[in-house]
Amino acid sequence: MRVGATLIALALVAAAARVSWVQNRGSDAIDFYLFWLVGQSAGDVRDPWSQDGRRALAEKGARAQTDPEASPGMRAAARHTSLETTATPLLYASFAALSTGDYEVDYALYHLVSLACASLAVLLLAVSFGWPPWAALLAAAALLAAFPPLASDAWVGNVNQIQLAGLALLIVLARLPRRPVPALASGALAALLVLFKPNLALVEALLLALWIARRQWRFAGLHLAAGAAAGALAIAASSAVFGGDPWMAWLRAASGLAADTGLAASAGNLSLSHAVGASARWANAAVAVVALISLGLAIAGREAVDAEVGVACAGVAGPLLFGTLAWEHYFLLLTPALLYFLRPADSRLRAAGVCALVLVGLVPHLATSPRAIALSMGAGAALLLVASWSLLVQAATNVMSSFFAGSSRCSS
Repeated sequence: MRVGATLIALALVAAAARVSWVQNRGSDAIDFYLFWLVGQSAGDVRDPWSQDGRRALAEKGARAQTDPEASPGMRAAARHTSLETTATPLLYASFAALSTGDYEVDYALYHLVSLACASLAVLLLAVSFGWPPWAALLAAAALLAAFPPLASDAWVGNVNQIQLAGLALLIVLARLPRRPVPALASGALAALLVLFKPNLALVEALLLALWIARRQWRFAGLHLAAGAAAGALAIAASSAVFGGDPWMAWLRAASGLAADTGLAASAGNLSLSHAVGASARWANAAVAVVALISLGLAIAGREAVDAEVGVACAGVAGPLLFGTLAWEHYFLLLTPALLYFLRPADSRLRAAGVCALVLVGLVPHLATSPRAIALSMGAGAALLLVASWSLLVQAATNVMSSFFAGSSRCSS
């Protein structure tokens, strides 16, 4: 019976992957096009983060529109002449290194790799969280076929599916016994994830705080050493692709990302802080407060069961909740939290998982107002943040009780 259910679920995954492939092959994949264009232009445009570099990229795109040898997909994507180059040198260098130079071939391969990453991420996490194989496959099929953040990522060709696979592997490694191999592997992976796209930096910081609070010095040391080595290699390799000092150029361009943005929900910005009219100052302050609360709980709740999952999920949800810019595909990184709180083995926080799934995965299909979608997605992220904190609160309460009890005995 279980074998039959697993085979049926596997067939559904294949069907869902085909649905995603067919639905999104007709898009102009603006994000993929920009990543690909910067990678292809690395030898000519050394500083794509500058205004001059962006103009040079736009001119190359304009020439592609009239080039009879350019593919239809590339000509469609090249209509976008307003190019915001804010990604890291490592991300752009990765596209340069892994590209064949043929836009259509590269886009097709990238789309396939992204779908594979999303599927494997769900399977890794679901099995790690105790889901039976058939249920894990059904979760992967549902994600591919009906989850709005994944559809958004596939449509624009962003990197969130790839990030999700890296985040899933990091969480799985963090839950393994404290041995050298998981320490080294998780350190190298975390460094590459942060340098690839820094929106996962808080996840790494909270995991380190957790291990240090547990006095797992050797594991934390090996993790940091591997991260430093992998990070140094990644910075050196990406710098060689562009020449000069691309990381400083990127830092200058990225410094304005936390500022107020004129993009409203109608333009695709599903930031909760923007939807409720909060300024960038208040939004950034809220992110800092959430990060500090998460850090305190990581330290105080260090003995909690599945504390690694709690801090990792909080590290994703916190910045996403109050960021000044949040595209729909950013919410794909909430998948680990959804899978954990929906797991069959534990019903304590399943209600939070179900409600968050409705808010993030169902309401965007039904709502017609962009602001309503932004509020719903923000509420889902907030619910998962609180649920993640709750994994740590009980252990933190026990730690504080023990501390005050010891202080009372010393006083008496």
